[in-house]
Amino acid sequence: MNSYFILRDLKPENILVAETGHIKITDYGLALDNMHGDQTATGFAGTIGYMAPEILDMQEYNAGVDWFSLGVIINEMLTSSSTYDPAVFYESSSSAKDIIEQLLQEDPVQRLGVHGDIREHLFFQGIDWVSVEALRMAPPQLSLSPRCVLLSCSEGFHFSTENPQQDTSSIISEQAAYLSFQKTRPRRPEHRMSNTIRDLQIDNYK
Repeated sequence: MNSYFILRDLKPENILVAETGHIKITDYGLALDNMHGDQTATGFAGTIGYMAPEILDMQEYNAGVDWFSLGVIINEMLTSSSTYDPAVFYESSSSAKDIIEQLLQEDPVQRLGVHGDIREHLFFQGIDWVSVEALRMAPPQLSLSPRCVLLSCSEGFHFSTENPQQDTSSIISEQAAYLSFQKTRPRRPEHRMSNTIRDLQIDNYK
């Protein structure tokens, strides 16, 4: 997430996986660009469940709203729930718990991404970010059984890599552990703003 760019509607439905295994972010309809320095914006925008507290409170905000959404997404990927519950994390999973808590900081000034470099967090230990950005790092591959494709379940998931010389076990072991938490991902209601609200939103730059 570029510091000059705010997406404001980051959620799983807007994150696609390309044929190469790398992700693509889509739907820039609510995005703001040219957000330099301490510049902030106002305006109610996003999807309920992924919106930062400052948006819900109709306060000024910056790129910290995207970092909050990322925290919700990581929690949902690991626990199949968009609601953070520290009780579901194993004691050995302190880095996963910590990165989610730092991204979900209510105070945006203290939120990871705004405060500190997220790439240096222990959760991402072993990742070569230069190779990732250059699309040179082979991403872990998820394989699904036909039954899981239909049921959207975690049964049958397994990780593999196209590059046997690249040891990704330390990178994905923690993430993979949580795929066994629930056999099926519960359907949650999708709460989107009405088109009227989206069309009438006003963004004020300061």
